[in-house]
Amino acid sequence: MQLAWTQPCSSGKLLLWLASTLLLWENVASTPMCAMKKGHCFVTLAELCDRAVNVTQHISSQAAGMFSEFDAQYAHGRGRLGGLRMCHTSSLSTPENKKQALQTHPVDLLKLVASLSRAWSNPLYHLVNKMSTMRGAPTSVVHKAREIIEKIDGLLEGVHKMLYKVMSGYKQDDQYPAWFGLADLLSPNEEKCILACYKLIRCLRRDLKYVDTYFKVLKCRMFQGNKC
Repeated sequence: MQLAWTQPCSSGKLLLWLASTLLLWENVASTPMCAMKKGHCFVTLAELCDRAVNVTQHISSQAAGMFSEFDAQYAHGRGRLGGLRMCHTSSLSTPENKKQALQTHPVDLLKLVASLSRAWSNPLYHLVNKMSTMRGAPTSVVHKAREIIEKIDGLLEGVHKMLYKVMSGYKQDDQYPAWFGLADLLSPNEEKCILACYKLIRCLRRDLKYVDTYFKVLKCRMFQGNKC
């Protein structure tokens, strides 16, 4: 019995396959993924920053959408989510607007983004698990949260690459505040559980808005002549 790749085919089909294969490789070759340096793929600092801006803008929008949908489903007009405490990342000294970010050293902004990204790894994981089992939870909220987890992991990797490029002898050491809200999130009390989810999503929206602002400021200061 002949294997499939040894079986004969008509000359017309063979020519069509060869033409389509050559066209595919031509398209791939015309779109370089990165610059080559000494045989290795080399991504510039400007390219890393551009990618980060695109990611942060997207996940900031996703977090805002999460908050709006969750609020509409569980909290809007019900008056039960008042008196919220601070976010678990409030201990970090974060510039709260573009003006303050412009007064912060670019390296400090990058380190702050790394700290914020790491601070959300654990709570986001538990938030997704909890919302996946909640009665009436919008599936789109869970989907957005999962996408944010994936994007934040990639963003953190990109931030470290940028820090390696701008700091001689940089050693990865993400200092980040711990999150202690798991007991409330897993509480059998529905009101307490919903409040814990609401707080997390509200704080996530805030922090990702900060991160988006920081990267836009970084791009402006480093690659656009500081015309911010």
